[in-house]
Amino acid sequence: MNYTILFLILLNSSYFLCLGLDGQFYSTENSDLVTNYVSQLSVDSKNRIWIATDEGVMFSNVGSWGLNDSANSEMEHTSIRSLNIDSNDNVWFGYDYFSGVVIFENFKYRDINPSKISNYLKEIIEIKCESNNRIWFRSSYYLISYEKELWTIIETSGQPRSMAVDSRNRLWFTTTNDTIYIYDNGEISSIDLAESGISKENSLRNLTFDNKGTLWFTDMYGDRLDFYNYNPDTKEWKKFSPENSPIRNSINRIRVDRNNHIWFLAYHDLYKYDGENWESYPVSDYLPEPPEDSPFEQYFYWDFIIDKRNNIWLTAYAAGVLKLSDIISNVDQEPLDIELTISPNPAKEKITINSKSQLSFTSFIISNVEGKELINYSKSSMVNNTVDISGLSSGVYFIELTDIEGKYFTKKFVVE
Repeated sequence: MNYTILFLILLNSSYFLCLGLDGQFYSTENSDLVTNYVSQLSVDSKNRIWIATDEGVMFSNVGSWGLNDSANSEMEHTSIRSLNIDSNDNVWFGYDYFSGVVIFENFKYRDINPSKISNYLKEIIEIKCESNNRIWFRSSYYLISYEKELWTIIETSGQPRSMAVDSRNRLWFTTTNDTIYIYDNGEISSIDLAESGISKENSLRNLTFDNKGTLWFTDMYGDRLDFYNYNPDTKEWKKFSPENSPIRNSINRIRVDRNNHIWFLAYHDLYKYDGENWESYPVSDYLPEPPEDSPFEQYFYWDFIIDKRNNIWLTAYAAGVLKLSDIISNVDQEPLDIELTISPNPAKEKITINSKSQLSFTSFIISNVEGKELINYSKSSMVNNTVDISGLSSGVYFIELTDIEGKYFTKKFVVE
C-alpha cells in the first residue's frame, strides 16, 4: 500500500508539520514477508534492513525480503526477539523464549549458548554493541557482556530495564531500583537524580545518546508521560511532558538522525524534535484494520530505525513493516539520480545501466540476496556502462552504485 499525507497542526504556539509523507506498508499479503509478527529491526553498512520475527530473521534489499531460520541456517530456534549490528557488520540476535544468542558472521550463522551461562542468556530483550566490539545483552534479570570469547555477568541491584553505550564505551543502564547506573571498566556508579525532578517512583526506559553525547530517556510510571535529557558534562537536566511536547502516548523507542534531531515512536505516532520545534507524523494512518478474529483491537508500532538513505522503517507488531521515504532532509547534499534502469532484466551475460542524465557514479558492487559481495569494480572497468555478469549463476542480485560524493543507490536484477 502506498500513501502520501499532508498534515498540519498548530498547538500552544508550537509548529507541527507532516509534509509529503510517502509510505509503503509491507505485509504477508503484498510482499515476501513470511510473518507479520515483527519486532526489533536494525540496518547494516550496506543499508540492508534486518528484522526479528517469530519465524526467524528477515532482511531486505530494495523491498525484497529474504528469510533465515532453523531450516536454512545453524539457528537452533526461529523465534527471534532482539537484534543489533556491530562495527564489523556482524548481526547479533537474541531468542525470545529460549536460551542463547546467534551471530551472523562471514555470511554464516553461528548459535552461541555456553552451558555455564545458559540460564543468563534466556529471552534476550535488548542488544547493544560498543565501538570496540564488546557486545551487551539484556534479559529480564541480567546484563551480560561478550568480548573475545569472554562472557561476563554484571550483578545489578534490581532487574535491568534499559541500557545504552556512550562514546567512551561506558554502559549506562536503569533497573527497577529507580536510578541510572554507569558501568565503566568493572566499576559501577550511579547518577544523582536529586536535581533532575524525576520522581522517586519511576520507570526509566529507552536510554539513548544523541550525536552530542546527551542522554535521552523516558519515565512512563503510572499515568505519567514524561521524558528527559541529561548532559553528562554540564550535569544539566531538561524535562519534557504533555505541557511542552505533543506526545500523548507511551514512547516505545527513541532514535537520533544524522542532523541530531531526536525521534520518538509512540504506539501509533511518530514525533521529531530539532531542539526548538516539534514535528508530528500520523503514522497510525498507515496501519491496516485488524481482522475480526484478531486478538488486537488496534495494531501498534513496536520499533523503528533510520537507514543510510534517511528512510524510516517501522515495525507494527502482527501487522507488518512500514517504510517512510523523504521525510529527513539531506542538508548540503544533492540526491543521487534515481532515474536508473537495468537492461536487459532478466539477463544472461551482460547488463547495461541506463540513466536519463549523465551517470555520476564511480564504482559498483554486485551482491546476492544474502548480502555477499560477488563483484566489486570501479567505473573505469566498465565499457559503455555495461557489466559482465557471465560468471553469475541464475538468481536474484543487487547492484549498488556509488557516486563521486559517496552516496549510493541500489537496483535489483535477475540472472537467468
